[in-house]
Amino acid sequence: MSKQILQRSIQLLGAMGITALLPTQAVNAQSASAAAMLEEVVVTARRREENLQDLPMSIQAFSADALEAQGIVNIEEIGDFVPNVNLGDDTRANDTRLFIRGVGGGFSNPAQVFGVGTYIDGHYMSGSLGAFMSTVDIERVEVLRGPQGTLFGKNTTGGAISLVTAKPHDQFDGYIQGRTGSYGRQDVRLMANVPLSDNLFMRANFAREYFDGYYKNAAAADFPTLDANTGGEEQTSFGFALRYLPSNQLTVDFRLMLAQDRDENQGGLCRAYPDAEVYGDIHGVTFDGPDGLTGTADDVTGNLVGVPEGGYADGEGFWGGGIRVDALYSGANANFLNYCASAWEAGDKYTTYQDMNTFSNVDNNMAFIDVTYEPTDGMIGPLSNASVQLKGGLRYVSYSYQQDRDMGPGIIDHVGNAPADGRGVNRYTDEFEVILTGNLTDRLTLTSGFYYFDEQAQSGNRTCLSQWLDAADPLDFPEYTCAGEGGTVFQRLPVASQSRSSGSFGWVSGTSTALFSHVTYELSDSLTLAMGARAMKDDRAGRNIELPADKGSCLSGYGAGASDPLNMCNPIWTVNPTTLGNNLAMNASAEYSDVTPMISLTKQLAPSGSLDSGMIYASYSEGYLTGAFNDELNAYGSGLTSAQSAAIQSIIAYDPEYIANYEAGFKGTLAGGNLRVSSSIFFMDYTDKQESIVLPNPDGVYGQDENYDYTTNAADVSITGIEVEVKAVPWDNGFASINFGMLNSEYSDFKVPDLDNPTGPYLDVSSSSINNRTPDWTFTAVLEHAINLGNGATLTPQVSMYSQAGMEYQTGLNEGEQSSATMGCYQDSLAKFRVRATYLPAAGNWKASLWGNNVTDESVLYQCTGTRSGAMRYMYEAPAMWGADFTMNFGG
Repeated sequence: MSKQILQRSIQLLGAMGITALLPTQAVNAQSASAAAMLEEVVVTARRREENLQDLPMSIQAFSADALEAQGIVNIEEIGDFVPNVNLGDDTRANDTRLFIRGVGGGFSNPAQVFGVGTYIDGHYMSGSLGAFMSTVDIERVEVLRGPQGTLFGKNTTGGAISLVTAKPHDQFDGYIQGRTGSYGRQDVRLMANVPLSDNLFMRANFAREYFDGYYKNAAAADFPTLDANTGGEEQTSFGFALRYLPSNQLTVDFRLMLAQDRDENQGGLCRAYPDAEVYGDIHGVTFDGPDGLTGTADDVTGNLVGVPEGGYADGEGFWGGGIRVDALYSGANANFLNYCASAWEAGDKYTTYQDMNTFSNVDNNMAFIDVTYEPTDGMIGPLSNASVQLKGGLRYVSYSYQQDRDMGPGIIDHVGNAPADGRGVNRYTDEFEVILTGNLTDRLTLTSGFYYFDEQAQSGNRTCLSQWLDAADPLDFPEYTCAGEGGTVFQRLPVASQSRSSGSFGWVSGTSTALFSHVTYELSDSLTLAMGARAMKDDRAGRNIELPADKGSCLSGYGAGASDPLNMCNPIWTVNPTTLGNNLAMNASAEYSDVTPMISLTKQLAPSGSLDSGMIYASYSEGYLTGAFNDELNAYGSGLTSAQSAAIQSIIAYDPEYIANYEAGFKGTLAGGNLRVSSSIFFMDYTDKQESIVLPNPDGVYGQDENYDYTTNAADVSITGIEVEVKAVPWDNGFASINFGMLNSEYSDFKVPDLDNPTGPYLDVSSSSINNRTPDWTFTAVLEHAINLGNGATLTPQVSMYSQAGMEYQTGLNEGEQSSATMGCYQDSLAKFRVRATYLPAAGNWKASLWGNNVTDESVLYQCTGTRSGAMRYMYEAPAMWGADFTMNFGG
């Protein structure tokens, strides 16, 4: 496979090279990517404007021109251009996952935290829902790798993605852009910048970006009201900004950003695992089809291996999470597995079975105000060339969804918020920050500040949860019922005599405060020392309950009593000490604090030979990720002893994790500015890593499952890697870039309880693989050439390639081990290609582009998990997609 990738890469890149050598006209037209590269890139990674090439840190930046030249229209696509960065969705649309150097994650559950921070104009975006925004009217994207514990200190152990929006200015200009493409792609983007007076400027943008989805829904044949395609996306965003200059000393920036996602949920393919033969061996069931994959069960309630005589009449105790599909009807499990087996054998990775109205709705609304004071004489106290920034922000995120997780016929494992128009998951945040910058001497620069952040998040309208929280005794309160919560509903096996469906309602709050300071001191004309530290304090609280739905109240589905087969049921919950004590309940609070320092030493290199300018640096930095809560434990279980209750209470809150980063790097500009190189080598000591471990639950006192899992600070990890970025103008009108990243992550310490011997010593599992969704290496190459046509116009073709090492999605394997063929969670090494050709007329204010993504139709697995239905779930990135852009500019 690797050899094929290499051959394909050489062929396409070679073809591009031949195109680049075609004769050009006398008029020289520079490549758009080359023009973006040759501009001085100013970034704010250290909360003040600095040249990218002067920063002693691993950072990659994309200007608006560079984003447009490479056809990047969504933040998620940046992951294909930045080494050691992985951006993608989880099993649900808009439930994003962000990893930098193998550290990060993402959770729709607000009780959880993760180690990559996203910022807009320096304002922290809590959580990961809807993090992949449109790039409309984005001036610059900065990707900061490694812990940013001093100046971007809110949960940035892995790194930060910093978006800088375009600011209003004193000239009238704007644009309109249309985009069309495969699978019903229809995008439109608008921007207008209007000066309202000599000191007041306005800027507004609008975007609607839509496509049908690339999954074919086989369930549409059985349910004609369902769309034949699924996994579609529709994002509508609006931005409004004002810049007010009341004096030469003050700048006031206000920005309002509204983004609305109305997507269908992700499709996927199910595969029988264990296969039908294994199922038959366990159940004494025979199958008469080829390879034992078809047929019907002739006995599903006989004596089963390892379960009570007579089996489980209520369907509990089989498959993950206690779901046995035969509870629906005799033979349901065999029918489901047979469907998944035949779907897998058909070989179409983009056919799914979604027998419900799936959706993922996210509203992401933000308002920021930034006030900058720069005195006329530049003096603030002892500081010269000084400024003060006051930054305030408000954000509200609303999320509701419905998802068919079993990917096959029947209501086996559907999940979502009910009713559909209920509150879902809501998060409110507000923040305030003061930043002071200036020079204490000609050689000493200071950046210092104070930070405050507050958040409140809840699932449902909180009435069901609040009545329990208001009770004086968590296990002695009057029975009550609630309905229409809008919380999370797990709809499983809707049988009137059972209650396999359940619901979860939560509420999380937190306050963070920090003091930070960063100084740079020029020890000499060529040597600079930088030091900084951030002192942080987090106060967090979490409350959650999960209860079974009342029997018979969750019957939307198939068959007698079905109310609506395509939507989630809206059940009734009866809350009393018994239902609460036998399920999940959490009410906890915790305080965390830490000080994270950094230090770097930079040596400027004198011009020599082909080196125009350059620097080498060495740095040490620390990062801190606050602790959080296990919301699927119950310290109030009715069967618990006081000692067991205390033990569970002690592990509900888990502690922060930490990273110490040792890094060295080189940045240089060579060949008269036609070559830029940035490289780094690093080692990260990742301690007290928050890991999920599994413990036995034979008596059922910790919930309904045979085992229960919880997160604790169980592991230490050693991470080493390199990052190399090269941009060049190797010939007139040409541009080439190569980005390479390599990462090696290994547990240095990881011990878990022995489920076969719970009272014995812990097992050492430090040789197991790490689930960090980051391949061992990535390679990106871009080639572009501007061809001057006889009419004075310019045609610029571009080809880019993203390649990566193979990656395993199954957990619990030894380092380097691949999952078995029956599970198939290993993604082989791959190469994806993008092509783009842009036409720019000799005179005029428009441009047009043709483009293709994944043009070789590479199959790219991005998620592989087991389900609660005895099957595996496979999800793939988009196949080949083609399209065209047209942009009209006005003003100037």
